[in-house]
Amino acid sequence: MEDGLLFLHIIGVAGWIGGGLFGIYAGGRLARAGGEANGRALELIYEKASVYFGVAFVIVVGSGIGLVLTEDAWGWGDTFIWIAVAAIVVSGAWEGLVSRKAGEAMIDELKTTGTARPATFSRWRFAGWGDIAILLVAVWAMITKIGA
Repeated sequence: MEDGLLFLHIIGVAGWIGGGLFGIYAGGRLARAGGEANGRALELIYEKASVYFGVAFVIVVGSGIGLVLTEDAWGWGDTFIWIAVAAIVVSGAWEGLVSRKAGEAMIDELKTTGTARPATFSRWRFAGWGDIAILLVAVWAMITKIGA
C-alpha cells in the first residue's frame, strides 16, 4: 500500500509542477502571439486547468495524508511534512491572490485589444514562476526529509 501511495504522490506532484511549467510555456506563446482568438484559447485553457490542477491537488494531498498515516518512519511531527503542508497552503493563497488575477488580466487584454501589455505579461509570468518555486520548496523538503 505504501508503495502505491508513494507512486501516486510522486505522479501527482510531477503532474502539478509539469502542468504549471507547460502552462507558463504555452500561455506565454499564446500571449506573445496576441490576438482575440488566442485570448479565447487561453481562457479555455484556464477553465480546463482548474479541473486538472484540482485533480492533481486531491492526488497529492490524499496520497500524502495516506503516507503519513501508514508509514511508520514518517509522522505529523516531521518538519518536512509541515513544510509541504505550508507550501500547499501558500500555493493556494498565491493562486487565489496573485496568479488568478494576473491570468485574468492577461486574458482580458488579449480578448479586448489583441495584445497583452508587457507589464501584464511580466506579472503573469512572475505569478507562474512564483507558484513553481513554492512547489519546488516542498519537493526539496520531501527529498531531503529535512527534520526527520
